[in-house]
Amino acid sequence: MSSTLTFMCGCAINRDMYYIACVPDEWYEEHGDEEPYTVMCFYQEETAEKWFCHSLPDWRVVSCVYPEPAAGSVRKVYALSDTGEIECFSREGSVIEKISDAENYGNLSAIRFIGTRFYVCGDEGQVYRKEGKKWVHFDKGLLGASIAEDAKILAPRMEKAREQAKRMQETPAFAEFSKLQAAALEKMAQRQAAGEDIDDILDEMASFDYERLYDPEGFHDPFEDLDENMRLLHDINGLCEESIYVVGFNGFIAHFNGLEWRILEPVTRAHLGGIDIFSEDEIYITGSLGMGEEPNQQVILRGNAREGFKVWHEWRQDTEFYAIAHFDHHLYISGSDGIYALKDEKITRQKISDTEVMSLEVKDGVLWALSSNKLFRLKSGGQWEVFVHPNNAGQHSGASRQ
Repeated sequence: MSSTLTFMCGCAINRDMYYIACVPDEWYEEHGDEEPYTVMCFYQEETAEKWFCHSLPDWRVVSCVYPEPAAGSVRKVYALSDTGEIECFSREGSVIEKISDAENYGNLSAIRFIGTRFYVCGDEGQVYRKEGKKWVHFDKGLLGASIAEDAKILAPRMEKAREQAKRMQETPAFAEFSKLQAAALEKMAQRQAAGEDIDDILDEMASFDYERLYDPEGFHDPFEDLDENMRLLHDINGLCEESIYVVGFNGFIAHFNGLEWRILEPVTRAHLGGIDIFSEDEIYITGSLGMGEEPNQQVILRGNAREGFKVWHEWRQDTEFYAIAHFDHHLYISGSDGIYALKDEKITRQKISDTEVMSLEVKDGVLWALSSNKLFRLKSGGQWEVFVHPNNAGQHSGASRQ
């Protein structure tokens, strides 16, 4: 396929190889989100061809992971679709499996290899772990909890709305409106059957004082603010299987301590999407209350499940933060307008490009960064290197699709 490619997500294999999920721009322009199509590309610096690709029709890949193989084992990379398909790709070919229960709860968002097993997270508090050849729920206390919370909040609100509707129907104004509406509908049917104009009838209906129908207490939308309870998990990470974190919408953080999940007290309304585990005691989480929302906010949280998290740094600017990584004694953050480095308590934007950078990953002593149409690499003490797929040669930086 000769179309330019938009890079969506990826994972590092080593200091010279990177695996990328791409969307052909021509395909997207013709089919949009209704018919997804993903091209999976390897960048391999040590080969003459550099780029190798294969296609996954009908897939929307949202996350990739490369677990280090055991000695003597074949190297394999994994790609997760938003609907729960997982491809294992290696020189032996492609193997597809499916998390069948995911379709009951919504989209998936991230796959990680923690300890000795794979983990996946997504909407409505979904977390799965692969045990043997099966994917099983690993989300007791998380799964669907926001639905139950919403139901508790919604029940009294709906009862109040029903009471308001009943009071409205008992008012003289409602009886007057009902009579006016019935007469208008009858006149409209007669006029339309005769092919006559009905504008004057519509004008009469529009002139009615509808505020007379309103409850003096005012109308309150029963569904207002329910999105604050949405449990959309964006990332999962951990040093070991006895200490795993998930983060997501509205500052949500939960921790698995080897026995059970515990939901931590939120310290921000920002939508959290990137976890960096520096040590068991020093975890960094980044996210944003996105552009167009008030107040616009980008945050870095620091802490751990035992002592809690605090907002370590906070900014208010027109960008969104996605991922975070420690490298060469500094913190790097990827965002909607490039890469930022936090050095000596000061955040500076890196001079690479003005395009959206979705992910950061440290591997074998280098920092990889993936933007919407380029791949970047930073070596210790060096400058950013850029790698461009041949299909994107000559392409200017631009916004990516999320």
